[in-house]
Amino acid sequence: MSVMRCVSAVSPSPAARLASYAREPAIEQPCRRWCAIDCFYTLSMELGQIEAFVEAQRRGSITRAAAALELTQPTLTARLRGLEQELGAQLLVRGRRGVSLTAAGRRFLPRAQAALEAVRRGVAETKAAREGRGGVLALGLATDLALYIAPMALARFARTHPDVEISVRSGRSHAVAEALRADEIEIALVSQLVVLPELASRPLFEESVPAVVGRAHAFAARGRVSIEDLARSGLVMRDASAYLHAITVAYFAAAGTAPRILMEASSTQAHDPCHGPRRRGSLTDRERVAAGVAAPLMMRW
Repeated sequence: MSVMRCVSAVSPSPAARLASYAREPAIEQPCRRWCAIDCFYTLSMELGQIEAFVEAQRRGSITRAAAALELTQPTLTARLRGLEQELGAQLLVRGRRGVSLTAAGRRFLPRAQAALEAVRRGVAETKAAREGRGGVLALGLATDLALYIAPMALARFARTHPDVEISVRSGRSHAVAEALRADEIEIALVSQLVVLPELASRPLFEESVPAVVGRAHAFAARGRVSIEDLARSGLVMRDASAYLHAITVAYFAAAGTAPRILMEASSTQAHDPCHGPRRRGSLTDRERVAAGVAAPLMMRW
């Protein structure tokens, strides 16, 4: 942006100029105030011209550059001349030993090289994305999936698709589904059925909900526990806003009973050796069992 001062016979004060903006259209008396003018410069140079310049500098010869680009020498010379005319400066000087850069050419060279590299990279990335080999995958995950299941799956995906950048957003299932509907992500993996008319969904897998007890607990030596026994025992569960809480309470209600909840936790990491519903296969379960702190009791509900 350039700033041009329009001078009049009487230069008003800044306050007067500001007041005049409100009173008069800007175009009526353009020479009363400062005018901000946007300057637009349209480049008519072609990519082939930039490529010809970079190749001529790299080869040190017009003849060798033309051969490398599979062009005739007059064609390459015409491209160089057109580029110099566009820039208004001579970029190369011909000598007995080939061509060399002028001061303007040395200034322009790194920008020209960067421009060519950006275009080549863009072409490669676009082709890779079209073939499913690159690009960015915006993924939305329900919180429990993001914590326990997705890390290993995403690690395997990254090994087999190294050119794909993964952007992950996690949250409640409904929030993730809403992000998908708003086109903020491309795929949503949720642990709760979310019915939205604009979205199509399909189940991927089902998972058992186990109970975890400490070694000294009365249930530790039993292979199975009835729903009645479990209901009489104190449970540590997810808080009422979690989908796991809802399906657990619904399961007990279907059996004609209700769980005795000792504590509600905001995440499954807070479920300690006292038993409570947990997702099978979480790293914290395995670590606790290996350390002898807790023993898993699998409940196939």
